[in-house]
Amino acid sequence: MVIRGASRGNGRQLAKYLLTKSDNEHVELFAIYGTLDTDSLSNSLIEMDRFHLLTKSEKPLYHSIISPRPEESHQMTDEQWIRCAEIQSQECGYQGLPWAAVRHLKDGRWHLHLVSQRYDPALGKMRPDGLNYQAHDRAREKMEIEFNHERTPKKNLRRPVLRKDVIDAWRTSSTGEEFIAKSAEYGYTIAASTTRRPYMVIDDTGRSYDLMKKLRVKEEKFSVRTSEMRKRLEGIELPMDKNVIRDIRAQQKVRNKTSEMRQEALDVQRPETEKERRQREFMGKFKPRDRDKDRER
Repeated sequence: MVIRGASRGNGRQLAKYLLTKSDNEHVELFAIYGTLDTDSLSNSLIEMDRFHLLTKSEKPLYHSIISPRPEESHQMTDEQWIRCAEIQSQECGYQGLPWAAVRHLKDGRWHLHLVSQRYDPALGKMRPDGLNYQAHDRAREKMEIEFNHERTPKKNLRRPVLRKDVIDAWRTSSTGEEFIAKSAEYGYTIAASTTRRPYMVIDDTGRSYDLMKKLRVKEEKFSVRTSEMRKRLEGIELPMDKNVIRDIRAQQKVRNKTSEMRQEALDVQRPETEKERRQREFMGKFKPRDRDKDRER
């Protein structure tokens, strides 16, 4: 499961974005809680957004994206999606305040956009939005345990290796083409970003990282500026990160399916052992219990 989020403003624009189909296969208004007009996403987000007039903050909304693994997202019930909103609100510190949720289906994967109000009328100010990464980690852990989803590792052990590899690729190359080729030798793809980050590096599992952050080592006082990267990659058309990730995941699905088919074929071809035969015959002597008769007794 992946959870991302940040504070923002302009509720009207956000409502329009969330209800626009664009690259999504399906978009649906899922639920609204605590606003005056719970049938209208636009009116609800405008209502939440107007509280910035009472404070100095220009970001009265907190926009979260909750994205379970593809197969798990299709197995979730409406009640579990509601619990996602409740858990995320609680861990981020917005429990008891209005929120609105929209579900998107994209690339065969359901994800939930949750917009929470940050202004607390009882306090007369915005609730804090600091330490949000830790809040996301706590929320994700709670959701995965409660829904019995595959657990996300708390620490990515590949990050130090990735940093070392991309720094080596940078230092041993003098042109953009060489840097991209050297990174590819290590198993990484350099891509343009659809977010505010200019460049991303994507590993062979389809996980993306901010490239400029990986080209920075405080202890060694080493850092590559974004302007340096732009100059080196000038004239090179990079693939978009979301397209690279989609292609990698599609290849993973094909490999997984092929592996399953091979295993099934081996299971069919493998002869039954003597031990398995005796166990099958032994278990065949027992009839399943009639639960209705048990209750009558």
